[in-house]
Amino acid sequence: MSKRILIAGAGRGIGKATAELAYQHGHSVITITRSGSELQDLTSPYKTIVTDLNNLEDIPFLTRSASEIDAIINCTGTHPGARNFNVEGWAESVQLSITENTKPALRLYQAFLPFFRKRGSGHFVHVSSAALDFFDPSEGGYCASKA
Repeated sequence: MSKRILIAGAGRGIGKATAELAYQHGHSVITITRSGSELQDLTSPYKTIVTDLNNLEDIPFLTRSASEIDAIINCTGTHPGARNFNVEGWAESVQLSITENTKPALRLYQAFLPFFRKRGSGHFVHVSSAALDFFDPSEGGYCASKA
């Protein structure tokens, strides 16, 4: 049975691969990507919404555009600490990772839970990271936010 699946973080990496796989299995796919620049490589037969889930003003538009979905797969995630790790900025890096990786997921769940409850069905899938198994001090915030 075909499902309508919203995949957040689908501009690259595991999110993009998840979108492609879901489509290959016959599902209707709507993708969310934060940056339009990620779309240059995302030529797809599914609808793509460019939005930053950290921007609260974009959430009502998102729910209007994709309210009839059956499942959300959240693949969002960024690892700002890995780009410029240093001991002096470690606390800020941890905070940034946690903010960037948890708020979008929480906002997605908060926005779509009322639709799922009203319909009596719906699924949330939160994709973690293999980095949890290979801890490095520069990845503390990232690992905590993706666990």
